Amino acid sequence: MAKSETGKVVYGYAARPPVPEVPAPDLPYRPATNVHPAKIALIGAGGIAVQHLTAYAAAGYDVAAICDVRLSAAEELRDRFYPGAAVFDDYRRALDLPAIDVADITTHPDVRHGIIRDALLADKHVLSQKPFTTDLARGEELCRLAEERNRKLAVNHNARWAPNFRYASLLVRGGRVGSVQGVHMNIAWDHSWIKGTPFENIHHCILYDFGIHYFYVGKVFKGLVYLFTGGLFGIGWLIDIARIAVGSFRDSWGYPLVV
Repeated sequence: MAKSETGKVVYGYAARPPVPEVPAPDLPYRPATNVHPAKIALIGAGGIAVQHLTAYAAAGYDVAAICDVRLSAAEELRDRFYPGAAVFDDYRRALDLPAIDVADITTHPDVRHGIIRDALLADKHVLSQKPFTTDLARGEELCRLAEERNRKLAVNHNARWAPNFRYASLLVRGGRVGSVQGVHMNIAWDHSWIKGTPFENIHHCILYDFGIHYFYVGKVFKGLVYLFTGGLFGIGWLIDIARIAVGSFRDSWGYPLVV
């Protein structure tokens, strides 16, 4: 119980002293400037492509080609963002351009595998929308190919680099908030836009397409396994409790979890 300003006793949280505010430390949470003048080919002129092009334009990145099976869609984005970009209805023509360094692939997953493979074989670095594959064996194949060709294969987990997530992760990694025992995240993204789009037909769309953002922080794989197996049928929980007790349990960044 606590007393209100009028002196009346009210139920609720006990009165607490004001919490002092401290200046937020200056951390490098914003994207790096364009230190390498790479030329980008955007493959797929759908809805998410607008977000990519908006960010590229703001950062001063050079989009040299835009591709889509609907040539008019590629032309519309070219006129809106990069009037000097070449447009193609066959992405292979963009990959044939020696000047292209990076293929930004924003198509749907069902056609993405072949495009990623062609881009790597053309010696382009690749930025793929997530999930970059829906088949583990194919995903491993693409990773091996990228390693063999000495090319980067990056997946656009954009929430990882969102200012709020990035800043918070740097605070934790730098030990500025002490030993973190738990993290509470409340994300209120509006997913109603998928109505009437192909995403509406994806089974468990929120988990499949958006869920990676929710599970990205921490021990992602273990979290999913524990979620669907009851902590490996209870055995995993017992092992973790024992490891915490002896101080050997660590999070994804190597920090110990202590009690």
